[in-house]
Amino acid sequence: MASLSEQLQEVRDQAEVCLYSGGRVVDVRAGVMAMANLPLPPCSKYRHIAAETMVIENSPGSNRKETLASLQSFSTALNILEKYGCNLTNLNRPKYWRTVKHNNPVFKATVDSIQGGRAVLCLYGYSNQQPDGLSFPDDVGDPDVGRVASVTLEVMSLRMEIEMLIKDTHPHPEFYERIVPTLRHKDVGLNTDIACNSFSASCHPDSQTRSLAFPLHHGSSRDSNHGLSLSTIKTVKFTKKCSTSSNKHSENCSVCGIFRISVHCLTCLQGLCSECDRLYHSCPERANHHRTAVSPAAAAASSKSRNRHSSSTWCCLHCSKVNAVRAVLCEQCDHPRLGSSKVAPEVQPDPPSEWHCKSCTMMNAASSILCKVCERPRLATRPLVTSSHPPITPPRPPAPVLGMPGDPDSQWVGEKKGISPEEVFTSMKVAGGKGMLSCSWSKTDLPLLLDQIRMLVAASFLQCVSDPTQPSSMPNEVPPADVGTRPGSAGIKRVVQLSRAEAKQAWLSAGGDTGRAATQALRDRLTKVKELHLLGFTDVAHCHELLRQSGGEVRGALALLQRPRLEPFHKRIWSDKPEPPINIHHPDKQQICRRLLAMYDLPSWGRCELALSLLVEHSAPYSLEDVVQAVKESHDREFIKRVLAKECPICLCVFPHSKMQSLTSCQCSVCCGCFQQHFTIAVRDKHIRDMVCPVCWEPDINDPEHLNSYFSTLDIQLRECLDPEVYELFHKKLTEQALIKDPKFLWCCHCSYGFIYDGDQLK
Repeated sequence: MASLSEQLQEVRDQAEVCLYSGGRVVDVRAGVMAMANLPLPPCSKYRHIAAETMVIENSPGSNRKETLASLQSFSTALNILEKYGCNLTNLNRPKYWRTVKHNNPVFKATVDSIQGGRAVLCLYGYSNQQPDGLSFPDDVGDPDVGRVASVTLEVMSLRMEIEMLIKDTHPHPEFYERIVPTLRHKDVGLNTDIACNSFSASCHPDSQTRSLAFPLHHGSSRDSNHGLSLSTIKTVKFTKKCSTSSNKHSENCSVCGIFRISVHCLTCLQGLCSECDRLYHSCPERANHHRTAVSPAAAAASSKSRNRHSSSTWCCLHCSKVNAVRAVLCEQCDHPRLGSSKVAPEVQPDPPSEWHCKSCTMMNAASSILCKVCERPRLATRPLVTSSHPPITPPRPPAPVLGMPGDPDSQWVGEKKGISPEEVFTSMKVAGGKGMLSCSWSKTDLPLLLDQIRMLVAASFLQCVSDPTQPSSMPNEVPPADVGTRPGSAGIKRVVQLSRAEAKQAWLSAGGDTGRAATQALRDRLTKVKELHLLGFTDVAHCHELLRQSGGEVRGALALLQRPRLEPFHKRIWSDKPEPPINIHHPDKQQICRRLLAMYDLPSWGRCELALSLLVEHSAPYSLEDVVQAVKESHDREFIKRVLAKECPICLCVFPHSKMQSLTSCQCSVCCGCFQQHFTIAVRDKHIRDMVCPVCWEPDINDPEHLNSYFSTLDIQLRECLDPEVYELFHKKLTEQALIKDPKFLWCCHCSYGFIYDGDQLK
């Protein structure tokens, strides 16, 4: 029989050939599965990739759960590496197979987040390090398919082994438990023997316990297991299942998981509540099961004995969570190990009257096991946890009052007189009157009160400026120009002068309190001044004055501040003078770009900046119109330069492409001056056969096929560039050329005219 190394080499060779020769996917997977199932350690199974090192570095975690989560991310990254390798071995490779970009989100989230991922890519052939990724060397035309297939096969095998470790189906997990110790502890904190014995003691009477008892050994081998009967093996499996997965709610029903166990069935080995027992054993096949009633006291005693005799676990008295013996606090509720129970032992909470289906959100009665709508079982729903004490909720703040409280009749009277409800309410609060009294007070006394607020604001600001060290209510957002102003000057009086609209708004916000209104008005004014200061208006005194004129509105003050700056623009718009030319050397480049954008309809601001940069270049012979036309057609700077620098082959001068002309019969381009001069001389002094391209002398006029199409397009071009008399001469020569080809056309010997002579008709 072949050794394991020989078997590995045989399986590897077959899978590699199948992978890079385009074999079936089923055959490749079969080879990978056979390679993964061989009982060899990773250091002996994998030759190219450092599998053992990669598993150790990519499996951090303090327990098995955290380690498996890390291995899951590692498996995802291996899956992406596997796809990279399969793409390289495929005959139809992707378009950009030579590079792997670092900014690829899939690469960053998977391959680049594990240890050893880039090393595998280097084995594939991505050995050239670039600033933005990895690539094949320039001298490598195609990847080494054989080597890539070998590395890809090992990546696929390692990923399959990691998946089997996560699913706990690996045939030889001891190889990985040796290098990752946290994988050994599968059931941390649970003692199987004690859990089994406690379950049998709590669920069976003494006689039944003795009749069903069987020895359990930690190190039992497979041979000893073969000696057990079928019923004993089923009992062992069920008891282990109960000990590992039902410690949290061992006294609850095994079907619904909510109510206490009232009956224990010795035939199907499960504890049921009364309702579930009635429904479950109503089937004729299960009607003869042997059942034993279980009292609540016995269940509680068994729970206490299990907690007392367990040496590796302890049960929380607050939430019934089974914790490891080394845990001081409960993992679920954070209560201490020796803490008191949340309820008295004899007090049982009332069971819930309804249960909530997680599939269709239907509320069903507590007695029903299946949902009324979707008929899903109750087991799919987590048991509802009821608290014996109602949750302590903080007192809610009073709901805000919508609208202004007060007498509605007074508000209606105020609205008829042009006074807002807020003003009526505040006036009633300050003046103490009702109805007509508050309205009359708003007309007579309120303006005096607002003037008082304005004076308080001026005095408060004056005090803050004169003595900055004294604490005040002035905010820190004061612009530097305010602090530098000295008291007693005329500028101070202008700066602190509020409008009545601002004073009234602050007075309404303060609820009629004059002092608070003055403080709030000063704070709001300085905030608005700072906002204007950030927009570029540094004259603080002027900003204060315009805010007073606009009633404290920032938008209104901003419109007044911008009006002087827009004055030249308004004058230029309404004047009858022609538009001044654009000065490309103007210091304000943004102004030039704005004019280019408005006058020449450029597609974007970037095109305007590109046109301006081309115009200001040294020794640039470009005109503004030529540059704008070229920038409209393209955004490539080098291409635009080539378009703007076309050389005429006749006069050897440089012109932009827009000032060059070409014929439809060839690709030659000449400047407009040479084009006009050439055809003017050809029409006046030469034969019509000489009216061809001055560079390549195409096309052949004697060819009748080219003749008609050539002169039809040439006529359109010559109409724009030739003088009228020259253009008429061109048409005359073209007509004569067509008449000469007619055999019946004859010239008159007495004059300069010709005619069509048909001798047959005269005969």
